[in-house]
Amino acid sequence: MAGLGFIKEKDIKSVNLHFLLFLTTAFSIGKVLGQAGISKVIFSSLEKLIPAGDSSLYLPIMAILTMLLHICIGSSVATMSVVLPIFIPMAAASGYPPPMITLLVYIMVNIHFLFPFHHATLLIGSGKKYYEDRFMLKTGLVMTLVSLLLVFLLYVPWWRLSGLG
Repeated sequence: MAGLGFIKEKDIKSVNLHFLLFLTTAFSIGKVLGQAGISKVIFSSLEKLIPAGDSSLYLPIMAILTMLLHICIGSSVATMSVVLPIFIPMAAASGYPPPMITLLVYIMVNIHFLFPFHHATLLIGSGKKYYEDRFMLKTGLVMTLVSLLLVFLLYVPWWRLSGLG
């Protein structure tokens, strides 16, 4: 594109290389953890914490485990790439439709955060000094509770009402 004159040197200089590196890493983490067998080790340990599929605590525990892994892994994309390949078959075996589990995990990792590195958009704002990490932590603690309330008071009932769950 530069050779054809569509982009200029100033356009190339405006690319945020740190952010591109972050995204590349985030997209790669799940694949690497899966191929190295680390995902299976994580979930063989966590599987003991997940109750039977007919338990009323099944979905809340899955949501909480998703949040805990999101805290540890960091990136929402990486967390989904680790969690979904394990949770979908496990939940499907318990009678939960894959779209419901996918939406549950997606909502948990996209609403929940504690630090800027948990979401690319928050990372950009933090990098530009729009807010401090301390503010993100305070807001994130509230959003942790809000995430759970939204999923179980709004989304899960709606999914069941609409025939998804």
